[in-house]
Amino acid sequence: MNPRFIVTTEFNNLRAEIWVNRIPVGTITPKDASPVVFPVNQFIVEGRNRIGVVLHNGPVPSGLGAPWPDSPLANQYTGQAKLTLKFSKYKPEEIPFHDSPPVLLNIDWAGLAVPVPSVLEREVELPSAFGRWAWESATTFTSISGSLRGSVLEYLTFLHDLLATGQFERFIAESEIKLKELTVRAYGIEAGPFRDEMLAGLSSHLGPPYELAPLVPEEIDLRLVAGGRLIECLKRDYGYVLESNHPETKDTFFLPIMVGQREGRWNILR
Repeated sequence: MNPRFIVTTEFNNLRAEIWVNRIPVGTITPKDASPVVFPVNQFIVEGRNRIGVVLHNGPVPSGLGAPWPDSPLANQYTGQAKLTLKFSKYKPEEIPFHDSPPVLLNIDWAGLAVPVPSVLEREVELPSAFGRWAWESATTFTSISGSLRGSVLEYLTFLHDLLATGQFERFIAESEIKLKELTVRAYGIEAGPFRDEMLAGLSSHLGPPYELAPLVPEEIDLRLVAGGRLIECLKRDYGYVLESNHPETKDTFFLPIMVGQREGRWNILR
C-alpha cells in the first residue's frame, strides 16, 4: 500500500468545503460530528499543491462563493465557529487521530458563522507524488455554456440509462480510468477486488427494493473544478445526480461523479 495524504478537520458550528488543488474533496456542516477525515491521494500532484477551505459555502454548489443572506439556511447559521485543518502524510499502517505524523500544512480559523463565503488557501511543495493524472490532461473549459451543459447532461443521461437497465459492467467500463487511478496509482491496492466490490454494490443497490432516482435536468448543478479540467455533477442542494433510495429503510446509495473530456470524449475521471 502507498503512503496516504490525509486532510483531518476538527470544527464546530461551521459550514465549509475542503478543496485540494481546486477540487472539492468533501463538506462539513454544523450538523456533522467532528472530526472528519478526507483521504486525498487521488487529488495530489507533483510539485505545488493547494490545500484550501471555502468557509460558509453557499447553498448551491456552483454559487458557493456568493453571499447567501436571503437563503432560509441563513437564519439558522449564527454564532461562534471554528476550524482546525491539518494536511499530513501517513504511513500505510498509521491511523488518523491515533498516530501523529509531521503536519505538512495547517489551517486554523475562528470567527462568526455568517452567510458570506471566504477562502483560506495554503500551498505545499511535494517532490514525489503519483505521476500525472488523466484529469490533468483533460480539456480546459472556462465556463459552463449552454452547449457544454447540454453535452454533459447527455452523458449523464447515458450513464443513468446504464444503471437503470442494469448494464453495470458497461458503467464500470466508463469508470475504468477513475478505478485504476484510485486503486493501483493512488493507494497501491489491487484494482480487481475493488472493481468486484463496485459491481456487487451496484447490483445490490440499484435493483428492487432500491429505486434509482430520476435524472431531472432542472435539479442538476454543474461546476468547473480543477482549473476547468473537471466538471463536478451535483444537484442544486449538494445531493448526487446518480442516487438510489430504499423506500422503507430510507437507506441511500450514491455515486459521486466528476467528468472530463479527453480526445473529444467524456470520461468519469473522479
